Amino acid sequence: MSERVKLSTLGSGAAEEKFQAAFAAVLENIADVNTPWKAKRKIVLTVTIQPNETRSYGAMDIDTDIKIAKPKPYMSAIAMGLGSEGPVASENDPNQLTLPGVTVRDGKVVTK
Repeated sequence: MSERVKLSTLGSGAAEEKFQAAFAAVLENIADVNTPWKAKRKIVLTVTIQPNETRSYGAMDIDTDIKIAKPKPYMSAIAMGLGSEGPVASENDPNQLTLPGVTVRDGKVVTK
């Protein structure tokens, strides 16, 4: 046992590979404009060693866990009501096309 363990060679490079994948996921999340910029992101690299009874050998697990920001909710408004053929609704967005057969008269949604 003359070789010293380094993080870069731990698990034949698996620790570094797992970290790089987690780091890439965090950077993608940071770049996503649909997530809050202020939210903290976190990477946890866990190395678990279960030694045998003689303490000369052990099983090792290497794992990562990431905490990333959730997407921000999309805020909108909706106009809704009962038309002659049942419930109708339309998103109040001037850039969105209106629902076919739906018009608004005197603040009430009506169908044609």
